[in-house]
Amino acid sequence: MKKCLKITLYVLGGLLVLSLIGRITRKATPAEIDGLENQQKAAVIKAARPNARRDLTINKHTWQKGEAGSMALHSFSIYNASKQHDYTTIRLRFFYYSDLGVEVGHSDQVIDKTVRVGQTIRINKFVAGLIPQHTFGADMEFQ
Repeated sequence: MKKCLKITLYVLGGLLVLSLIGRITRKATPAEIDGLENQQKAAVIKAARPNARRDLTINKHTWQKGEAGSMALHSFSIYNASKQHDYTTIRLRFFYYSDLGVEVGHSDQVIDKTVRVGQTIRINKFVAGLIPQHTFGADMEFQ
């Protein structure tokens, strides 16, 4: 019985090794090669396009209500982590929250400042417009 079990295990092990060798030495068909090349080209093209959400980072965001309490003043810095794209027009969305953490409004803004590759710019007291009356907190993101 033990001898039969040993022989069975050796045979199964040999078959496993042969199947792995077959997978390694098998050549891809031309259709498979074309499919892989197309996937690689698509990935390169997608990575080559500018993408603010991927390339830009917001640092040290603070905000305060203006003197009348109806305007929001935001201060923050933007870092460009891209290795090939400069950004001249930056689209931002500012979110406003109540003291319960519920979103009470948002404001879409455009900043016309150039952020070059690897550069950080500082924006001080950017006026994002009128804010809802019960605003307690704020956040921001790229569009």
